[in-house]
Amino acid sequence: AGVGLAGVTVRCEAGCNNQRPDPATTNDQGYYEFSVTFPQQSATLTLRADKDGYVSARQTVTAANQGQVVVDFELEPACTPPSIVQPPAGATVTVGSPVAFSVAASGTEPLSYQWQKNGQAIAGATGQSHEIASVVVADAGSYQVVVSNDCGSATSDPVTLTVNKATPTITWGDPAPVVYGTALGADQLNATADVAGSFVYTPAPGTVLAAGSHTLRVEFTPSDSDNYEPASAEVTLQVTPKPASVTPTGASKTYGDPDPELTGILEGFLDSDGVTAIYVRDPGENSGTYTIRAELSPASVLSNYDITYNTAEFVITKADPVCNISGYADVYDGEAHGATGTCLGVGARPWPASTWERRSPT
Repeated sequence: AGVGLAGVTVRCEAGCNNQRPDPATTNDQGYYEFSVTFPQQSATLTLRADKDGYVSARQTVTAANQGQVVVDFELEPACTPPSIVQPPAGATVTVGSPVAFSVAASGTEPLSYQWQKNGQAIAGATGQSHEIASVVVADAGSYQVVVSNDCGSATSDPVTLTVNKATPTITWGDPAPVVYGTALGADQLNATADVAGSFVYTPAPGTVLAAGSHTLRVEFTPSDSDNYEPASAEVTLQVTPKPASVTPTGASKTYGDPDPELTGILEGFLDSDGVTAIYVRDPGENSGTYTIRAELSPASVLSNYDITYNTAEFVITKADPVCNISGYADVYDGEAHGATGTCLGVGARPWPASTWERRSPT
């Protein structure tokens, strides 16, 4: 037999009687020996060599009675076609995730592998496993593998890879509080996302919000809409009242005169709110000091301000008294006649007792 192949069994299939031993087995060096009998002077013998894992071999020889024949065999390793032992498994993953398909197969080595997607060979996918480091929606489909060797091939059943769109991650923290009158801008509307895309904010940039707590919202549209879903986020913005003040201007008048127009100064109010003031004083017309106060409108915007209401003095001074005397006018008749008079502001200062007298003309 061939050199080095032990454990091969050799039998005489035809032309032989009384093979001894039956069968003959090769030793560690690959040699075997047996004897047979046959009635004629010579015979044609058919010998067969077998060993697990190898293809059986046959030889036909002519042997003479009482003679010896040397027969060598070359056994080719048996080839077992591939068989799928553990097929690939389908998967459902999200864009950006890794995925791997693998197969276990039996059969005579070497085995070769060719992965397919939707029935078409995947370039470079020739290993026992096929991996995708970061899937996209376009990777979704039907996957299978063809396992081959020299004596055949086996194809796994198709499995499905489902790829779901990913939802972008939006990063946006609550902005720092702002004072009423601050228009929304980059300091508040500054959301970011982990993929490219566009942002739409509600309320829009440039909006001036009333004092209080407000919810800001952003709608994000990814540039890669094939692989990413739209996303949204919300934050809370605190708008604090704006400091403002109203200060009346001090005024005065003389007792008995009409009140002058009262004025004052508004500070810190937005022109767009149209805040106006009416200045009023405490009631009273006697001489003395009164307080001037302000009343603001429209009331609908005043809650947006932290208002300081200042006051001023309104002074009514005493008037000087004025007297008018009416005498007697007629032809002098030598008799005494009375006179009358009125005084305004008499109560404003001490007034001596009235003394009326007639003076003769000179």
